[in-house]
Formats: sequence, structure tokens, C-alpha cells
Amino acid sequence: MLQISESDTDEGEKSLADDLKTWANQFEVKQNCLDALLRILKNNGLADELPSCARTLLKTPRIVELKTVSEMSYYHFGLSNMIDHNMKKISKDFNLDQVQNLNLSFNIDGLPLFKSSHTSVWPILCLINNIKESKVFPISFALGTSKPANLDFLNDTVRDLLEICRDGFVFDGRNFTVSISCIICDAPAKALVKNIKQYSGYCGCDRFNQNGEYIGRMTYPQVSNLTQRTDESFRKHEQVQHHKGNSPITQLPIDMIKCFPIDYMHQVCLGVTKRLLVTWMRGPTGDYRLSGAQIRQISENLVALKKNVPREFARKPRPLLEIDRWKATEFRQFLLYTGQFALKGVLSPPYYKHFMALSVAISILVSEKLTALHSEYAQDLLEHFVNKGRELYGREVLVYNVHSLVHLKDDACQFACLENCAAWKFESYMQHLKRKIRGGNLPAAQLVKRIQEELTLSESIPMMKERKIYCKEPNNAFKTSHSKFCEVVYADSSETFMCRIYHSQEAQFLIPCDSRIVGVTRFHHLNYAMKSLRKDCLTQRCMMVKQERYVVFLPLLHDFQGN
Repeated sequence: MLQISESDTDEGEKSLADDLKTWANQFEVKQNCLDALLRILKNNGLADELPSCARTLLKTPRIVELKTVSEMSYYHFGLSNMIDHNMKKISKDFNLDQVQNLNLSFNIDGLPLFKSSHTSVWPILCLINNIKESKVFPISFALGTSKPANLDFLNDTVRDLLEICRDGFVFDGRNFTVSISCIICDAPAKALVKNIKQYSGYCGCDRFNQNGEYIGRMTYPQVSNLTQRTDESFRKHEQVQHHKGNSPITQLPIDMIKCFPIDYMHQVCLGVTKRLLVTWMRGPTGDYRLSGAQIRQISENLVALKKNVPREFARKPRPLLEIDRWKATEFRQFLLYTGQFALKGVLSPPYYKHFMALSVAISILVSEKLTALHSEYAQDLLEHFVNKGRELYGREVLVYNVHSLVHLKDDACQFACLENCAAWKFESYMQHLKRKIRGGNLPAAQLVKRIQEELTLSESIPMMKERKIYCKEPNNAFKTSHSKFCEVVYADSSETFMCRIYHSQEAQFLIPCDSRIVGVTRFHHLNYAMKSLRKDCLTQRCMMVKQERYVVFLPLLHDFQGN
């Protein structure tokens, strides 16, 4: 029988309950399972130390008061309340003395909950951008069997934002100013929130006043000499055909154009990159259509790169036959890292060069350092990609996602890089939110209860894990603080490592530019020297691909948090 020692105190007993709460929340344990565990513990001598049911342990609300808003079940947690809870968690482990302003970004999107029904949830999510340790948190959500019937589900959040931007946010005796960075949505959600025409409409471009051209699908053939939309022209509804009505968002002190960035996760990775691959595989017969043997060769090339993909990537490369199951991170991995190897020598040269123009441009714009140095060149590449795409694939290729590429540079410069205005972290949280629904009975109430249980947890946000240096492939490749490339061979001590440092660097490719502009560098496999380096000299993780006579290094350019 499990015994509690006489030295156990109330604090120790509370810690056990807290540990169980944290465990149940972390692993999303169902309440009937937790009830069974509590019965086992009670039968083994812990009857007085723990409650007998999961609802008491987790402090699950007995009653959830939902409203009907926009013809959906609706619940509002409160912006100030959720920011306060988030700040309390952060302040336990991190010093906020240097923080004067809370810079907020938001995400609004729909999430299907079940495969067997049309039930979906539309949460409004928030993130404090300028506090690295902040996590995504919900403000409100609407749940129903269709899209919101109107925009009333935004009203509470808009009201909270107006108040907090005007009065500031008081925490721990300090008044923080509050600013709105951006509202991140995919194209359909952006049109819904701004109450404008969808991208499939003739006036659906949210950046320029231009009329689309229907060629089996809506296309936007013009790239230059266009009238750009401004906050003033949007609010005045100067192009009447672009608007469907007013939006509550216009009450906020934001730029209605610049504060809605293009989400490159949806529009480039899931949009343009996927479209290219599907066109090569299943498009009409043409120079770009791949044969079955070519598709198999590209798939084999991708699978062969598994051994080169470091642990920062959540997924290893998969064959093209599984492309319908690829996630956004896999398309990003293909676009920025593996595609240049998998396609080389298989895809026809004009189409390969065209793909590389997109790959290099996005590689520049996802990195803060490269955006600051080469954003204008990235813009040239993107305009070339769009114009050349019309020549290679026909006018019908210029759909909204492809057309939007010419606007990416502006967003990257405004937010320092595309990663700072992308939906990756929000999308990860959406999946976390989806797992809180454990059955089809009253899903809205379930969602509120699970989030409220999470809010009662007493533990602080975990400290960031100490960076670990690995000595085995594929996790041992680094760029050093002196811009050298090396692979760690073994550890001299916990702070110093014996490294194989390569010299006499060469470009891996020269089209569309010298690959070293984006950090991609190759070395002859014999051109190295052994040297001991301190841990703090190993500054940037790389992907390392060993070829027959060369070793190729690709610095990891994008932010891996939230993937």
C-alpha cells in the first residue's frame, strides 16, 4: 500500500495535487481516466490528500454560460483577463523591467472540429510579440455548423482593445502601453473579417485597386503600375465593388491595409509551393509535366535527405505520392531547404530555375538579417517569378496566391521578416485547441471548461531549455560566430567541442544568384581543419548534406518556435 510519510506537509500535499493537474492537462487526460486514477490512489491510502473526482481536482466549472452571437455558440474570456494570466506566468521566471509596451498580434480563422460534421470553431487568438516567452492564448470563440453569419463575434474583442489601447494595461503596479502589431488571417478569413470580396471576386485583391480576369479561375495579371490601397481609401470605400459592408475592426486605431499582412504560411507554402508540385505531377500535358519515373526519382531524392534533416524540423521529408497529406511545415521545408536538391537534374532547367527564384526570394524574406540586406533583390526575384510563371505555365497561373507574392517584400520590411507576421504559432495552438474537444456532445461547453482548467494551473511557463550541442549527424552542423562552417565531432568538455572546420568555400548554385547570399555554401570534403571551439561560438544550426565530393551547409533561416 502506498504510504504518506509523517513529514509530509500541506505544501507537499498541494504539490501532489498540482502535479496531477499539470500532468492531466499536459497529456490531455480524459476525466473518466483521471477519476479512475484518483480511485486507485484513494484505495492505496491517499483518500484524505486528494479529491475523489477529476472535476474537483481540476476546478472544472459546473456551469458554462454561452451566448448566441453571429448565430453561433459564443464565449468571451476577456482580453485584459487573459493578458493578466499570461503575464503572471511569464513574470515568475522572467524579468519584465525592460518591457514598457505590449505589442499584440491577433489571429482569426476557422477550424473544423470533426470529420463527420460541419462543426467548426472560430477563435480569436492573441500573442504578445515583444515578449519572447509569451504563448498564444484565446480571447473568445464562436462555434457552430457554418461560418459566422455576421461580424458581431468581433465586437467584444474590439471593445476590449479600444479600452486597453486608450488606458493601457496595469500589471504588478505598472502601467504598460498597448499597441496592435497585426491581425494575421488566411485569405478567406481576412476577407470575412474585413468584410470585403473574397480573392475569387473580380475586385478581390486587398492590396491594389485592380479588376481580376476570369480564365477558368480568377486571376490577377497586372504586377506593376497599379493604384495601391491605403487606409484612407479603404475606410472611404473608394472602390465600392471591393467592399461588402462595414467591419467592427475599422473602429481600431490600425492601418486597415498594412495591419493585415499576407500570411506566407498559407499563401506561399500551402498555396504557391503546393500548386507548383501539384502542377508538375497532375497538370495538363506540357514541358513541365513530370513522368512517373521522374516523380519516383524526386521522391527517392527527398527520402534520401531524411538522414540530413536535423531535429529542429518536426517532420522528415516524405515522397510526393503523399503530397495530399503534407503539412505546411513540409512545404516550407521543401521550398527553403530540400527542394533544390530533390529537383536538380530531374525537373526541366527552365522550371528548375523558376523554382529557385522563389526559393531564394523567400529564404531572404524569412530571415531578419537577410531582409535588411537584400529585400529589394527579393522583390526583383518575386516579380520575375510572377512574370516568368505567366510565360512558362500560361496566364491562368496568376491566381491570387501567386499575385500576392509581389506584396511580400513590403510585409517583410514592415515586420522585419515574414516569420514575424506568419500564422505558424497560432496554427500550432489551433491544433492544441482542437484536442480539447473530446466528443460531439456540447463541444462549446467542453472548450470553455478545458481552457478554464488550464487557467487554474499554478505552474509558471517552463524556462527555455538550454541549447544542447550534439556530436552526431544530422544535428552537429553549425555556422560559427566568425561565419565559418563546421561539424562537431566530439565534446572536449561541457563547454568546448572538437570541430571539423571547413575552408575554401564555394557557391552551391549560381542561378538565380550566388548561393552564399542566403548562406548556402559548399566545401570539398577534404578541405577542413580540426579545432576546439567554445559552445558560444556555435551560433546557428545548419542542415548539412554530404554529396560525393562536397559537403553543403544550409543555415536554418526561419523561426522554429511553434512548429
